[in-house]
Amino acid sequence: MLFCPPEEKICTFPPNVLQWRKTSEVFSMEELILYVKYQAKPGCRETFVRQIVEKGILTAIRQEPGCLAYDYYFSAQDENELLLIERWQSAEHQRVHMQQPHMQQLRAIKEQYVDSTTLGKVRLEA
Repeated sequence: MLFCPPEEKICTFPPNVLQWRKTSEVFSMEELILYVKYQAKPGCRETFVRQIVEKGILTAIRQEPGCLAYDYYFSAQDENELLLIERWQSAEHQRVHMQQPHMQQLRAIKEQYVDSTTLGKVRLEA
């Protein structure tokens, strides 16, 4: 379960939730984990993701230097809600990612299919 006080943009996971990952993967202190909550325009969630996949944007992002994960998740409760989890080796890698040409294409697709986004940074606590 993700805990995110409404007044904060930084979320924390209780230590036991990520325990399984700590045994198989070492997290760098520089590693950046972000979440982006999208509220798609009514009925547009699947089309938004399909466009990103079909245009090769998702593949291009996942091949960028420093990208550890870039995964979309559909909400089971809200047919228009979508969650993106991004993991980067560092904030610098994510900054360079935002300047890539395919990100301009993604922004245009987002403008067409998404009503709003909320961005947050995940803080892992030991």
